[in-house]
Amino acid sequence: MNLVRLLSRVAEETTPLRFLASRALRTTGVCRFLEIQRDGYRLKFSPTALATQLWHEPASMQKDETFLKKFLRPGDVCIDVGANIGTLTLVASQIVGPTGLVYSFEPFPPVYAYLLENLALNHVTNVRAWNCALGERGGTIRLNTSHSDDQNHVMPECDGQINLVRLDELPLPRKIALLKVDVEGQELAVLRGAAGILDRTDAIYFEAFEPLLTRAKTTFSELRDFLENCGFEVLSPEDQQRLPPNFVPKDCVNLLAVRGTAMVRSRLSE
Repeated sequence: MNLVRLLSRVAEETTPLRFLASRALRTTGVCRFLEIQRDGYRLKFSPTALATQLWHEPASMQKDETFLKKFLRPGDVCIDVGANIGTLTLVASQIVGPTGLVYSFEPFPPVYAYLLENLALNHVTNVRAWNCALGERGGTIRLNTSHSDDQNHVMPECDGQINLVRLDELPLPRKIALLKVDVEGQELAVLRGAAGILDRTDAIYFEAFEPLLTRAKTTFSELRDFLENCGFEVLSPEDQQRLPPNFVPKDCVNLLAVRGTAMVRSRLSE
């Protein structure tokens, strides 16, 4: 345990040392003896890319967490598609409280196990976790298992062992405050499989990156057109301004699709 204490102290030192220590912890498995303290919740230091990043760079999820804290309210229902180890699921769980619910989806079985571990660590009771992928059709899929497990993605035209379901097939509440989607380019497929619930969803917080969308055989333009045809406006989360008509996400960004800009701006300005 002396090694654990030594490496934990390194986390308070310079960024290069934290980076090297995080890799050593993950590679040796010593990370499993550690926890990561976040704002209001804890994570097991699992041997995953995201946990490693959060240990050496604690502010890396700050924008996403800040958005949820501004947007969500007690009693809300939030859906987290692509939950990974549960960071945003846990933030949402805290905010919506005992009268709200969070539906959390993570397809990769080892990462899903870490998600459940973190839910148990924080004694969460208002989260419903599902080990499946979401898309526009049912069936099974195969995931490309990357060394960076937060970048695992669907292998096109391949059946496999991961269950694939449509959000529309699931017993979800009537009113949904926020649908968060981060699925490595499969965002449009997830939304097409959720067409039946989008008319009762206030806002969608989603990742957009043209190279990932291209890999999934679609484009940001198609994704935006789909959302607009469903009655949403696509905005920048930071200033709630509508994106330019020719916008293409050449860098990985999170965007916001909303039904009523007045409601959203009211929530985010409080």
